[in-house]
Amino acid sequence: MKLDFANKVAVVTGGAGGIGHAMARRFADAGAKVVLADLTDDTPAMRENPFSARFLRADISTEAGVLAMLRDVEAHEGAVDIFASNAGIAQRMDITASEDDWQRMMNINLMSHVWAARHLVPQMAERGGQFIVTASAAGLLNEVNSIGYGVTKHGAVGFAEWLAFHYADTPLQVFCLCPEGVQTPLIEEADYLKPRAVTPALVADKVIAAMKEQQFMITTHDSTLKGLAVKASDYDKFIGYMAKVSADEKARGG
Repeated sequence: MKLDFANKVAVVTGGAGGIGHAMARRFADAGAKVVLADLTDDTPAMRENPFSARFLRADISTEAGVLAMLRDVEAHEGAVDIFASNAGIAQRMDITASEDDWQRMMNINLMSHVWAARHLVPQMAERGGQFIVTASAAGLLNEVNSIGYGVTKHGAVGFAEWLAFHYADTPLQVFCLCPEGVQTPLIEEADYLKPRAVTPALVADKVIAAMKEQQFMITTHDSTLKGLAVKASDYDKFIGYMAKVSADEKARGG
């Protein structure tokens, strides 16, 4: 389909760096009015790759923070046409992780999508719009170094799926971004992904292509969906493979 970004209001959380910054740049280059929502603009991407966009200091770890961000955008740019719910965090976690660590991961990696959708989706379902959930290949497979990351990203995929089929008969378009390994600070928690990591710019290109094709699931590596197929057809084989990856990471000191 022809995708027209001209004068559309696009909000990208986690937009000051990594995948968010790359997506936002693509939107701006195509003519959208872009808002970069993040905790700080003091990042290499903001300094080295500036483009026409408004930075908005925002904390999406609470519903109040998400609502304040959306109200600010509506007051300055107008109704949101494209929302890239992209902000996320990663940290090493096992079953001994604290309640605070779990809650922080849940709030940012899962609930921030829920809170944004709660306030945006009803209007988008009436007038149209694009809602992008940045999950992860970990949401389809898993993550050996962080139980919290794997669990919350599974939740993000499930949430995006629900939005997609529940609102399938409306003008709302929902997309789920599941990159496998990307050259961002988050990959520091997953050494095994580094050799095949792709650039944020490539991820952004994949997003634009999927939006044009109205393709719900966006991946960056062929291995993601191949791994998912193995998981679906032979769960024991999948668990065995992940056990080996986990053992290798432990041997490296992970």
